[in-house]
Amino acid sequence: MNPSGKPVANVLALHGYGQLVEFFIRKFSGLSEENYKVIAPEGFHRFYQSGHSGRVGASWMTREARLQDIADYEKYLDQVVGTFCDPNVPLIVFGFSQGVATACRWVSQTQYPVKGLITWAGTFPSDIDWNVNAEKLNHIAFHAFFGDNDEFIPLDKAKDLILELESAGVVVHSNTYQGPHEFTTNQLLNAFNQLGF
Repeated sequence: MNPSGKPVANVLALHGYGQLVEFFIRKFSGLSEENYKVIAPEGFHRFYQSGHSGRVGASWMTREARLQDIADYEKYLDQVVGTFCDPNVPLIVFGFSQGVATACRWVSQTQYPVKGLITWAGTFPSDIDWNVNAEKLNHIAFHAFFGDNDEFIPLDKAKDLILELESAGVVVHSNTYQGPHEFTTNQLLNAFNQLGF
C-alpha cells in the first residue's frame, strides 16, 4: 500500500464481448497493487465462441431479455462495489468495448460515487437519457478513447458519438490512441495518468 495504507483508487474493470476475466485482468498487471485495487467482475453469459466446443467467452447481455439483463448486471455491479471497494477510496470505472455501454449504464444509475470514467473502444448506449444524466456525469472525469485503426468504430463514427454527448451537455475528453480494437498495459497506464491517478 502507499504511505496512507490505502490504494490511490479502486478500479472497476468491465471486459468486452467474448472476453473472460482471467485473461482480461492481465492487461491491468502494470497498475501498481500499492496504488490500485482492480476489481474485474465477469458478465453472466458464457458461450462457446465457435461451434459447440473450444474457447469460451462472456458477455454482459444479449438481445434476449435485454432489459432484464441490464437490470441484473446493474444490481450485480452495485453488490460488487459495495462488497469489494473501500468507500473512502476514489472509484474509477473502466469499460472496454461492450463494457463501455455496461460502464455508462451503471455509472448513470448507481448511488456509489465515481471519480473517473474511462471508456475504451466502445459505443455509448442510446437508451441513456444523456440530458438527464449530464449533471451527474459532469462531476466525473470522463475520458473516452478511440483507436485510429479500430475495425468496429472508425474515427468519424467516434466523433459523432462524442458530438452526441456534448450536444446533451456532457463534458467528455476525447482521446485517440494508435492501434486497433484493443488496449495495451502501457496505454492503460497513460489513461490513468490523464485522470491524475
